[in-house]
Amino acid sequence: MSKRILIMAGGTGGHVFPALAVADYFEKKNWDVYWLGGVNGLERRLVKLDPVRMLFLRFSGVRRNGVRRWLFLPVALMGACFSTFRFLMRIKPDVVVGFGGYITVPGGIAAALYRCPIVIHEQNAFPGLANRLLAKISKKVLLGFPGALKKGIYVGNPLRSEFESTEDPEARYKARDGRLTVFIVGGSLGSNILNKVLPVAISKMPIDRRPYVIHQAGQNNLNELQNLYDRVGVAATLFEFIEDMQEVYSRADLVISRAGALTVSEISAIGVASMLIPYPYAVDDHQTRNGEFLEKLGAAIIVPETEMSPELIVKYLLKMSRPRLMTMGVRAKSGSLGGATGLAGQHIEELVL
Repeated sequence: MSKRILIMAGGTGGHVFPALAVADYFEKKNWDVYWLGGVNGLERRLVKLDPVRMLFLRFSGVRRNGVRRWLFLPVALMGACFSTFRFLMRIKPDVVVGFGGYITVPGGIAAALYRCPIVIHEQNAFPGLANRLLAKISKKVLLGFPGALKKGIYVGNPLRSEFESTEDPEARYKARDGRLTVFIVGGSLGSNILNKVLPVAISKMPIDRRPYVIHQAGQNNLNELQNLYDRVGVAATLFEFIEDMQEVYSRADLVISRAGALTVSEISAIGVASMLIPYPYAVDDHQTRNGEFLEKLGAAIIVPETEMSPELIVKYLLKMSRPRLMTMGVRAKSGSLGGATGLAGQHIEELVL
C-alpha cells in the first residue's frame, strides 16, 4: 500500500513553490500526495491534483487585520480545525508536512489531535508565526537557512530541479569578457521602486561603464518601464515575466533584487553576486535576515530601501569588476548545500519508513 503525505502550504509563492517541489519528489516515489491550502491563495491555481486529494479552507491570517478579525478568530479556527480533522480521517496520512502560511495552523492542530507526525519547513531566516507555533508540536523542523529555529535541521530551500545542475561560477565568470550583465528582478512584492530607481541610476553611469541590462518588469509594467528606459537613454532587454530564471541568473554577473527566501536561495544555488534591497514591510523584516545570510558570506551587498537612490546605486556599480563579482559568486555558491528537495524528502521519509 502506498504511503500517504499531506502537504500544507498556502498564501504566497514563497510557501507554495518549495511545497510543490517536495510534493513532486514524493509523487515520483509513488506516494499518494494530498494538499491543504486556502481558498484565496496562490496554491488554488498552482496545485494540480485530483480535487478529492485537496482541501481548501476559508481561514485567513489576523495580523494587521483589526479587532473584528481577532474577535472571530476562535470560531474560524475551530471550524477550520474541524474541517481538516474530517479530511484527515478520510485520507489517513502517514505524515503531515507544513511549509508555513496561516493555513497551516488549523492543519497542524488537527494533525496533532489525529496523532499524525508533523514536519515543518521554514523558508526564511526569521521564522513566521505559524511555524513558530507548530515547531512546538512537530517531530522535525527543517530550515531553509541555518539557525532560524532552535533544534532545526538545515536542509536549504527546495527549488526546481534545474537549479541543482549549474555550471561552476568560477568557470562561468572566467569565460566572459566585455561589459558586465546586470539582471534586475522587478515585478515581485513591492518592487516598483526597483523599476523606478535602477534605470535612472544606470543612466548616470559613464556610457563606457554601463552594464548590459536584463530586467524583469512584472505584470502590467512592461510599457511603462520601456518608456522610462527610452527617456533616460539606456538600452535594456525587458520581460514581463521570465519562466526560465535559472538560465538568466546564469547569464548575469550581478543580480539586483528583493531578498525573498526563494530568491536568495536561487542566487546561492546558481552562485551569482547580488545587490539586495529587502522589502521593508515584510513581516518581522525577514527579508533583511535572508539577505544577511549572503552578506555574511561576502556574496551580497544589502541596500536598505530607505537609503536607496540613483547616486548610491551608481557608487556601488562603479566599484564592481568581473573578478570581484566572481569572488562574490563563488562565495554565494558556498552557502548552498545543494539537493534541498532530496534532503527534505529523506528527513520526512525517516519518520514513516
